[in-house]
Amino acid sequence: MKIVRDVSELRDIVRQARQGGARIGLVPTMGAFHDGHLALMKSARERSGFVIVSLCVNPTQFNDTADLSR
Repeated sequence: MKIVRDVSELRDIVRQARQGGARIGLVPTMGAFHDGHLALMKSARERSGFVIVSLCVNPTQFNDTADLSR
């Protein structure tokens, strides 16, 4: 697993994977991973050789700021 926070770095990684012949699987998420996310990740792994999981946290979705910090 590699954590990438820069779009240009991700583009380079995806380009290299494609050049190596890998199919790219994407699992977009919003918030903490749960069993549904894990099932999608497993399915993506079975269907492709390279899986990207995006995690986008929107602070406006949290009524309790303690939840956001977790």
